[in-house]
Amino acid sequence: MLDGSWLETILFAVVVGVVAFAMARFGKTGMEGALRNPKRRWLAWLVSRRPGLGVHAISQEAKIARGTVEWHLAVLEACGEVYELREGRSRRYFSSSTEREEADCIVLLRRGRVLDVVELTVDRPGRTQAELLLDLGMRRNVIRRYADLLVERSLLDERRDGAKRRYFPTPRLMRVLPLLHESSEECLPPPMDPPEAPRP
Repeated sequence: MLDGSWLETILFAVVVGVVAFAMARFGKTGMEGALRNPKRRWLAWLVSRRPGLGVHAISQEAKIARGTVEWHLAVLEACGEVYELREGRSRRYFSSSTEREEADCIVLLRRGRVLDVVELTVDRPGRTQAELLLDLGMRRNVIRRYADLLVERSLLDERRDGAKRRYFPTPRLMRVLPLLHESSEECLPPPMDPPEAPRP
């Protein structure tokens, strides 16, 4: 018997297939028409402002049912407006204007408490592994795994100080981090009213 993850994968594949067929059938006109949908355009704006969110988070943020969000994202992906990166069973979405290298870094930064580790290091460069353990209350093996991944992606620089390991933010991290912090700002309104707003 298929479990929920298999059923979800099959359903998503069917949705993508239907969208791909529709785009092939109707061509450029169909693509332009697809982007006229207000919910779809609003979701494209949301993905550009909140890079790396998963379907559930997008559904909650947009206050649109998950199935509807998945359908609209599939259309946007077929139109080339957004793309997804998979991490295990989760799918994270990015605007087509986001470079793949940046997207890979954002996927890592959104994993577990990786962002907590990074923000503490940015706040006080040179923190040791022991200090991070104390400040975050996390297990040593978790901190070690996060630190190794961040160093591997050139998001943190690890320097030896005797037996201690000290961590420093890298230029790449300082380029990527604002993409996440900007996502929480509400200074810019969406290009149109949210989907649930009453029509005038």
